[in-house]
Parts: sequence; C-alpha cells; structure tokens
Amino acid sequence: MTAEEKIRFEELMRRCIELGRIAMGRGDSPFGAVLACDGEIIAEGIEAERTRATLLVTPKTIENSSTWCLVF
Repeated sequence: MTAEEKIRFEELMRRCIELGRIAMGRGDSPFGAVLACDGEIIAEGIEAERTRATLLVTPKTIENSSTWCLVF
C-alpha cells in the first residue's frame, strides 16, 4: 500500500466512524460502512435497526473499474 493509498484508506475509515456516530445518535447500533471504487465512495450506509430508515445509497454503475474496497 502506498502512502497515498494509506491516507485515503484512513479517510474512508474516518467516514465509517462518522456514520456510526450518526447511527448511534439515532438510537441504532454504532455501525457505518462505505463502498469505495478506486478510492471514491460510491455507497455508504448506517445501521438502522431501530429507526427502520433505509440510508444505503444504491451504488452507481462503474464500468472498467480496477479496484473495489469495502470498508466497515
């Protein structure tokens, strides 16, 4: 992993933590997840057990992508 990739991975992890805090603030379990393609977030979601809210964004169709990364 290059230094640039490590920095981007850490940014993605921070976003997961932020999403988890949002879920916790709504009374749900503190879990967040992002789906990234080539370092760009294409979908994200939070635990919505209690609120029953659907907050997962439908991933965009990505053609010719080389790298997928699911961070949770």
